[in-house]
Amino acid sequence: MSGELTASLSDLATRLVDMAKKAGAADADALAVCDTGESVRVRHGRIESVEREDAQGIGLRAFVRQRDGLACASASTSDVSASGLEALVRQVIEMARISSPDPDAVPPAGAEHPTETELKQWAGRHAP
Repeated sequence: MSGELTASLSDLATRLVDMAKKAGAADADALAVCDTGESVRVRHGRIESVEREDAQGIGLRAFVRQRDGLACASASTSDVSASGLEALVRQVIEMARISSPDPDAVPPAGAEHPTETELKQWAGRHAP
């Protein structure tokens, strides 16, 4: 994964969390994923097909304050367009609002994020 793609996914996740908070979430976290897969099918010693798949997606978990505590919901999408992110936020906030409070659901706190150097090192080890 290139550093530019990592930064782009990080920006999307940050933007999604901000959008959720503006829409009424007490707290939120997001997960962005990018995956590339390749396959070669061989039949009788000859290459039959070569396929490559690139996929990306983003998930959101949002916590909404209710009278009896925090309720949460989560969902994901592969539509990372502006309208896709807006739809995801709306869906997750609405689901959390109709959910029962869950005393075991804990908002994100104290996550340790890799530095830019660590991300570059990781990307270098996992380059195709």
